[in-house]
Amino acid sequence: MGESYGYLRAYVEKRIELMRLELIEKVALTASTLLLLAAMGFIFFFILGLLTIALGFFLEPFVGSLAVSFLILAGIYALVGVLIFLLRKPLIIQPVLDMVIRILDEDQQL
Repeated sequence: MGESYGYLRAYVEKRIELMRLELIEKVALTASTLLLLAAMGFIFFFILGLLTIALGFFLEPFVGSLAVSFLILAGIYALVGVLIFLLRKPLIIQPVLDMVIRILDEDQQL
């Protein structure tokens, strides 16, 4: 009886260790994916900023003033920002939640 208890205890300890390692792997995968998305977002907004400056200078001859061309672009970005805010759940929150849940729910074999 004592030997069976020892095997059972060792089995339970190994299962707990395996579950802990799987959780660590999933948390690391989720964190690295979110970090990658943040880095990609930073690069995207950097490029968008440079394109905005170029577009502002491009529009100057058509609108007559550099300030007005940048004001038009700022207004467009404000409208896009309001639209994104109003649609934040289906555009941002739900896809991120789905991605995290998918990562945490995967049964990956090491």
